[in-house]
Amino acid sequence: MSQDLDSKASKGRYFALSFHEVASRVRELEFAVHDHPRHLSVRLQNCEVECGLGHQLCTFMRMSYLAVFSLPEDEVHPAVAKAALSFAMSEYAVLDKGPHLAVRDQQFVVYRAYLSALGRVSITQHVVSAGSRSYLQFQRAAMLSKAQRAPAQQILLTQQTIV
Repeated sequence: MSQDLDSKASKGRYFALSFHEVASRVRELEFAVHDHPRHLSVRLQNCEVECGLGHQLCTFMRMSYLAVFSLPEDEVHPAVAKAALSFAMSEYAVLDKGPHLAVRDQQFVVYRAYLSALGRVSITQHVVSAGSRSYLQFQRAAMLSKAQRAPAQQILLTQQTIV
């Protein structure tokens, strides 16, 4: 996931912030990265899977990428979505500066933020097992699949209601 991705929102969906706004905020928060590229990759993607915590707002993998997901126009107010995304990115910056979670070989940690209809942002930690196709799993880890609507490996780290 070393490349940026600026997707267009699907019909009836929107991104809380533009690609350039997200990239600017990422630079401002000074996330740690490997030597190449010199900035955290930003990915705008469409994901229509909803879980018990709400709509997937964004996903963060330390030293790798921040994926921001489109939200349904008729369910999430843009001002709430923008504030929720800003909160999630700030929380990711705090996690980025803290200690790394020790995991086994063939595993990696993904942090996910969800936004409920009531404006509650939930941030979880998800340990993903890569298996024999680690590169493919790494690419797909950003968004939840329908089978992962309530992954057993997710641990709720924090919740905040956005007013």
